[in-house]
Amino acid sequence: MPFNGYIVYGVAHQHAGGIGAALYREDGEVICSSMPKYGNGDEPGSEAGYIVGMSSCYPEPVKVTNGETLSLEFNYSNVIGHTGVMGLFYILVAQQLPGPESSLQAHSSSMSFLAFLAVTVAVAVVVLIVAVVYRRKNREDGYQSLST
Repeated sequence: MPFNGYIVYGVAHQHAGGIGAALYREDGEVICSSMPKYGNGDEPGSEAGYIVGMSSCYPEPVKVTNGETLSLEFNYSNVIGHTGVMGLFYILVAQQLPGPESSLQAHSSSMSFLAFLAVTVAVAVVVLIVAVVYRRKNREDGYQSLST
């Protein structure tokens, strides 16, 4: 790693024939395993025999340090020959983790929005009730139906 940080997400990329990938720490600990999902049809996005998705990892943040070597392992089936085999591992690294006050701020913001929404709905209900009562009162006061 070229800097200190925390791995917060990981996903691999493989081509047809891939049977899985893993990301390891320098001490051999698995940080993330990513497995392929193969398509089973003819429609776009689910083509039989092709990888159409890979499982991803949202581990508890894993601290990595400047200079630490991470290892990647990609496995392919040898049942038939494959060309174009390759592997990529995408990771998201946060240089610092948010403090606990960040989640409190997000919680209070969502609570403020919910309170605003509740007040808005309550006012709308009151206005609707007043409008219905007003219409009924005016319908009964001094209006007669016209008969033909």
